[in-house]
Amino acid sequence: MYFTEWVSGKTHNQVAQDLEVSRSFITQIISGSKKPSIKTMRRIRDLSEGQVSADELLDEFAVDA
Repeated sequence: MYFTEWVSGKTHNQVAQDLEVSRSFITQIISGSKKPSIKTMRRIRDLSEGQVSADELLDEFAVDA
């Protein structure tokens, strides 16, 4: 499951608090204008209890070379 699917139905504020980032940053990630750091992606993986895998995070957020 991708992060944007996992976060659906959750408040941006709660996700931001859980990930220790700002609410606006969560909104920017969801809209595609920002990408999370590796540290934040690890937090997403851990917070989602594996529902969002490392591979899915890379697929969703990796910068094309």
